Order: sequence, then structure tokens, then C-alpha cells
Amino acid sequence: MKFISLKPSTKKDKKYEIKFSNPDKTFNFGSRNSKTYLDHNDKNIRQNYINRHRVNENWNDINPGSLSLYLLWGPTNNLETNLYFFLDVFGISE
Repeated sequence: MKFISLKPSTKKDKKYEIKFSNPDKTFNFGSRNSKTYLDHNDKNIRQNYINRHRVNENWNDINPGSLSLYLLWGPTNNLETNLYFFLDVFGISE
């Protein structure tokens, strides 16, 4: 799989759209109306998000839930840093 782009989503209720090739896949993720770790940098709120979503999400596959976890609620409050972390974890090339 190869990373193509990350940009604001054109869907009115989602924050971002990410595109991959080999195979061609596009995901829209993140609620446009919700704050994330990127916005508030609050580690307690981040941990609460992780705890809440852990039971219902499959974070081992590439899907909107794992994209939200790694990019919006990732280890830093920097989207680009979190993107490169995500690509590394999933072995995705640029």
C-alpha cells in the first residue's frame, strides 16, 4: 500500500480524507464537530477517548477508527508527526 494524500474532507460531517493506492482506498474520518488531541493537547481527555473506543474499534486494520486513533488522537498533537507514525506502524510507503 502507498500513501497518496491527506486533506480536509469534502464530506460535511468528517474532518479529513486520506487516500492510498495499491490497492486504491479512500477513507473519511474524524467528526467535524468534535475536538481531538490535536486541538486541546489534554492527555487525560486523550486517554478517556482511547478507553471509550478500545472496546468497539479494530485498531489493527486500516479503517476510519484506526485513522482517528493514530492521526487525531496519536502520540503527539501534530498531525504530520502522527501521520508518519501511522505510516510506519502499518508499513505504508510514501
